[in-house]
Amino acid sequence: MHRIAAGIATTALSASLMTMIPGAASAAAAGWSWNPPTKATSVETRLQKTFGSGSSKKTVQFRKGKYGGTWYMWGRAFKPGSNINGAYDIYFAVNNGLGLVQGDSRARIDGTTYTKAFPLKTNYRYMACIVPKGKSPISDGPSKTCDFIRVTG
Repeated sequence: MHRIAAGIATTALSASLMTMIPGAASAAAAGWSWNPPTKATSVETRLQKTFGSGSSKKTVQFRKGKYGGTWYMWGRAFKPGSNINGAYDIYFAVNNGLGLVQGDSRARIDGTTYTKAFPLKTNYRYMACIVPKGKSPISDGPSKTCDFIRVTG
């Protein structure tokens, strides 16, 4: 299986942005959910990176939106190339900034595809990745298995 060199794009949500997101710090009461990617309001793409082109194009995005009074983040594979559908997954993981993984979500890519969403929390780290099916970005290492992006809440 052909591997494409991983690229990294990082960003941090500034303190001023956090003050514009009411309830971001209090989102701890909520957990993983499939609802925000399709039902949230005020949805925006926080970060996007495209790897490859044509039939091998992989665009991974961080999406943010408000659902049920809580701000969430999730991963999205956006308009993938035809060689990506069925052969790759969109993977989204969260850790608490201290190295403790809060969980992950994975979905087989079939057109534009979403992961479950996790509440936006200050200092938490979010990783979105397009990974060949059967590969683990955690145990195999993201730079060796997938094209990924990270943000810090």
